[in-house]
Amino acid sequence: MSQAVSQVGQVNLVYVDKRSGEIKRLSVKEEVYEWIISTRARWEPVVAMERASLRANNVYQISIREIRLAPNELVISCPVTWNSLGQLLSVGRRGRPQRVEKARTFDYANFLAFKNGEVLEGDLLGVLNVFPQATIAPILRSWIGREAPPPYRS
Repeated sequence: MSQAVSQVGQVNLVYVDKRSGEIKRLSVKEEVYEWIISTRARWEPVVAMERASLRANNVYQISIREIRLAPNELVISCPVTWNSLGQLLSVGRRGRPQRVEKARTFDYANFLAFKNGEVLEGDLLGVLNVFPQATIAPILRSWIGREAPPPYRS
């Protein structure tokens, strides 16, 4: 790994421009955050909004019913298999990346097919665990490296 990559600095967010379809990069300052979530959360269903033919062992980007998150809400995909054709891997939004600190939406799911088959509009692909109003605190660092912040380092 080069010295420039291992230091805190700028990182590129890679996305596809909605209008042109071009791959774009947005350079942003790298920030490290410590966050705390409560054990209270909600389940948010991830529902297909299109038909998709699946072949086993392939990942598909499937349009979903829009999911809206409030600022600072965090999501973790539920590891339970909710659809026997495959597993929800992640959700995203086409276009420019969104900040966690602001309201945001998701409009597609990345879905790993276990079997050949077909997803139909209205099929449940998976479930997201949504943790409300996480406490997110920036960690100010004057050192270089990837040491875990307190209280996690020994």
